[in-house]
Amino acid sequence: MKNKFNSAVEAAKKGNLDYAKKVFDMVLKKNSSNYAAYINRGNVRRNLSDFNGALEDYNRAIKLEPERSEAYNNRANLFCHLCCFEEALNDINKAYELNPDSALILCNKGSIEARMELFQEAESDLNEVIQKEPTFLLAYLCRGLLKEKTEDYIGAIKDYSVAIKFNGKYADAYYHRGKVFMDYLNDESSAKNDMIKAMKLGAVMAGTYLTILNGLICN
Repeated sequence: MKNKFNSAVEAAKKGNLDYAKKVFDMVLKKNSSNYAAYINRGNVRRNLSDFNGALEDYNRAIKLEPERSEAYNNRANLFCHLCCFEEALNDINKAYELNPDSALILCNKGSIEARMELFQEAESDLNEVIQKEPTFLLAYLCRGLLKEKTEDYIGAIKDYSVAIKFNGKYADAYYHRGKVFMDYLNDESSAKNDMIKAMKLGAVMAGTYLTILNGLICN
């Protein structure tokens, strides 16, 4: 069963969501107290746009193990996707309280704050993530998006460029940098080059503001 579970986690990462959900359904049918299965099935349901189902799974995970951070982090993601920002902030603050060393959670916290236009708090959190983990690509992307929001377009270009320097295949950084070149800096040549690069690489989060990632848990 453990091998089957882990194969479902890998399938979910690759986008084979229906298969992953079937396996997690089976696992939970045999053991209704499997925290990791609720987390992972919640993520799959969210990606299948079954938001009520995802919320149910995260709620069950929290009820089972209220002192673990993953379900709060993922439920915050879901609430933010549904524009329930106060609920999202409450959950991400709880996740951070439980796991203050997680760069991902702190990055998510900054992203939610930015969505709520709590710009100073967002900048402080994202700066702290980058200070602690200078190669954490998502933090540069989120801080770049924040800088766009506050009209610091040169600063946004710098953050996207740093992300690309660390990972030349980071499609989303190319996409968002290209958008800044096109929409705000009137640099059509640079915009075209970045957009072509993003399309070739396959930008999966292109056009979104919030770039929070859900955590997957191996059994």
